[in-house]
Amino acid sequence: MATSNPVGMWIPPRDETDESAHQRSRELTHHIPRAMTVDYTQYKLEVPTKNTASISVFAAPSSAFSLLVEDKPSNDGFRANLFGVHIPTRRSVPFAVVERRQPLDRFGLFRRLPPELRVAIWEMTLEPRIVCIRTQAAYTNHAKSFPSTKLPLIYEISSECQALLHARGTMFRFFDSRHRHLHQEWFDRRSDIFYVPSIRVLYSWTGWERALAGATVLANVLELIEDPYRGSECNEMFERLVRHGSFNGVKTFYLSLITIECGEDLDIYGKNSTAVVDLDDKRLPDLLRPAFENIRNSDCFNQNRVVHKTPARLLKHLHAEWDRDLKTAFEEHWLQGHILGTRQMHPSMFTNKQFGFENGRRYLDRDHRMVADLLQQMPKIRPVIIFEKRWPASDMFLCSRWREFVATVWNQGRRFDGLEVISNRRRMVLSTELKVGRRTHYA
Repeated sequence: MATSNPVGMWIPPRDETDESAHQRSRELTHHIPRAMTVDYTQYKLEVPTKNTASISVFAAPSSAFSLLVEDKPSNDGFRANLFGVHIPTRRSVPFAVVERRQPLDRFGLFRRLPPELRVAIWEMTLEPRIVCIRTQAAYTNHAKSFPSTKLPLIYEISSECQALLHARGTMFRFFDSRHRHLHQEWFDRRSDIFYVPSIRVLYSWTGWERALAGATVLANVLELIEDPYRGSECNEMFERLVRHGSFNGVKTFYLSLITIECGEDLDIYGKNSTAVVDLDDKRLPDLLRPAFENIRNSDCFNQNRVVHKTPARLLKHLHAEWDRDLKTAFEEHWLQGHILGTRQMHPSMFTNKQFGFENGRRYLDRDHRMVADLLQQMPKIRPVIIFEKRWPASDMFLCSRWREFVATVWNQGRRFDGLEVISNRRRMVLSTELKVGRRTHYA
């Protein structure tokens, strides 16, 4: 089979004589009777039986190209044009696959495809993203670092694309107290992940009611639950957002347990160099290994402050923390926030089991009818690990003097940001010297 012949040349079968091959090469077009089937190398073309134009696209092997066949209606049948390679009518003969020198730049019969197929093709052009919201100060003082995003390019193509995008997503617009426009962010509720780096940031903006319906929300689980030693400041913000309907209709909650900085190309990162991996993903031991090796082989990190020595130990510990109380505590705060919003809280809904800051709260009775109904409506929750495509800022630890300075700042600031305290106490960190994902973003 030849693959390097110019487009328009007829490639005769091996068993043909030179005379018959020459005769076929001179044939320009051939009438094709209705319902005739033409077989060629690994492909099959069936001419439609109705007198209407149609189009067929055939996938060729990786060494060849895609064959495009246009059937043009005529009074007595069809005429098929295969990039200049013409189909005889005497009998079914094998065709050689030829190369196409230039890529196809237009597809004139796209509108004749079924609507479901057209929508599926448009959706394939929408790449999943992780949309991270920032503080007002970030959008005001660092606008170049956080540029606004526009609608996808397909919005300008047709009204069908516009209807598709309106059904899938929304445009978030952020304004300051004087109603001046600061930032805008396109968010696709079906494919994008709405990343909340800190619950304080989300709480500082208003107007979230029903805005996240059908979305997937990513947040740090240690900020959303009430810790026994930390207090309830951040957790109260989360419950207020739940009570006011900011999370109504959310499809899935991705609850981050730890953030890993790994500059190696792991084939999981998106355009914004961030990836979210489920805690049950079988690839995690291999994905975590480069980060462990970087800390172990670096002279900038104190090996005595490395909490977990191997990826397997870290994953085992994270599973234990999730099963012990993280999952249950998040469910309790979500349920109690909704019940407070309906103003139907009653002492009969609670059990004697306690949790929260200084054990000041009680668990709900999951057998209570109202609680059971709310639990059925609760979004799906999954524990995840966030990967950032960068190596830890080891230049901050070049000398012991800087380590002492960090410790001094840490001791002075711990009462204002307990997130680092909690993660250290729960041992949900690779090394206590790493700060990424363990600092609250103040609005």
